[in-house]
Amino acid sequence: MFKSTATDQIVPAVTVAFPGLRQVAPLALGSGLDQVQIDRDLTARYACGQLTVHVKVGQANHLSGDPDDESLQRRVDAHATMLVQRLHPTELPAGEWTMMAPAAEMHFPTAYIAATDKLTTPAFADAVIAVVAQALHYATAATEQATPVAADLAEESRWAAECPPDKPVAAYVRTRRRERDRARQEQQMEASAARWAAVKAEIDEPPAQ
Repeated sequence: MFKSTATDQIVPAVTVAFPGLRQVAPLALGSGLDQVQIDRDLTARYACGQLTVHVKVGQANHLSGDPDDESLQRRVDAHATMLVQRLHPTELPAGEWTMMAPAAEMHFPTAYIAATDKLTTPAFADAVIAVVAQALHYATAATEQATPVAADLAEESRWAAECPPDKPVAAYVRTRRRERDRARQEQQMEASAARWAAVKAEIDEPPAQ
């Protein structure tokens, strides 16, 4: 196992951004977030709430792309996963029978960072903490993007179910989708106009005497 200690330049900021973040493998009881530990297979795991961050450290290599640079770096990858607990199979007439994974995981985008090749230095520990934080940021961003997308899909599914029998389902859903997009555009224009009116009022307001 390789151990290193992160500096106080990064750990406080990451702790504020992701409270509860901790390393869970390799596990060393009593170790703080600044105590970075990498297993012999160059992996580690962190946990933050329901998210698990998987870290993989690459082999030492020239990553700078500069032919005159003889230094070595290691690419460190990190991606978050979340165990999905509420899954229901669809009742579609296909296959012999429906099967489900015993532990269905949601995978979020992978974050990458180039770290020093020295696994026991503070600079390496800082890089690991930074890429773990970046992976959690990606998970947050992906969730924020996926939530309205999933809501739109659910809404369109309801539209299809309520489509009048004398109309094609695809055409009916397209019409409702255009209406929704137009309403959202109008809302965005109204919000933009309101913001501009507030700014203009502030500019036009006479200075206090």
